Formats: sequence, structure tokens, C-alpha cells
Amino acid sequence: MKIAAENQGLQIKIRFSPREIGLNAIFEKKTGIHAQVILDFEQHIFFFVNAEHFRQAIGDHFQNLHVFSILFKKRVHIIKFSPNPINLMKYCFPSIQIGDPEVRIDGNQKEMTIFLDPSLKGIVRGTDGHYLQLLNQIFARLFNIKKVSIEII
Repeated sequence: MKIAAENQGLQIKIRFSPREIGLNAIFEKKTGIHAQVILDFEQHIFFFVNAEHFRQAIGDHFQNLHVFSILFKKRVHIIKFSPNPINLMKYCFPSIQIGDPEVRIDGNQKEMTIFLDPSLKGIVRGTDGHYLQLLNQIFARLFNIKKVSIEII
């Protein structure tokens, strides 16, 4: 069953750690852009910004990504933000074509499925499933979606 995000009752409720608040201050000072959401993981930092501010946030020739990666000593990602989990998933993979993701709700359990051409599975999974693990962490934290999975079409 495919559910439109506005009918899902999914809302982003997130608490920021003091570190994430500090990261936002640095990000805002450098880019002039306020990040809607900041997620700080062990080896990655994600800054989610409004679509109209995306180009300014990444900087000319992705300069800000490079500066932040050196400054924070982690891989930095700047992604367009959407409160709709389906749109946000598409923004996480702007350079590849994924089928319309589905969010299934079974009781309190929410699961998202990404539909892919078989040749793209490795790109979305990443080495040893690393990217898929990151997606699971992002969507669990933002939307309380317990599992993100891949289905080959």
C-alpha cells in the first residue's frame, strides 16, 4: 500500500545535541544558511537545507563541502530538505533514478522501500551496506521509520 506523506501523519520531531547546535552555528556563519536539520554520526555529518538555499550552502565548486570536511574531520553531506520522507529519499540520491519509494505503516512500525533497477543496487547499498545503514539511521531519527529496504524492479 502506497501512502502519500501528507496522509501518513509523519512529523519530524528531533532533539539536537549541544554538538549539533554548535555545528549549525559554524555552518550558518560560513554559508549564511540555517540548516533545517543536522545529524552528526560517527563518520558523517548531514546538513539538510531548504531547496532554495542548496546552491549557496554547497558553495562554488562544492567548496563548502571541502572546507567542512577538513574542519570537522568527517565526511560532510549537504542535502535538500523535505518534511516528506518520500521526497527526502529522492534528495538523498539526486544523481540516480529511484522508483517512487513507499512508506508502509503496520501498527506503530513504519518501513520504507526503495525500488531500484538491479544495476543501481550496489550504489544505494554502498560498500558493506554502509549507505543503506546511514539511510536507516537518518530515517529512523527523522521519521521513526524502523527499516529502509531495497526492492529490485
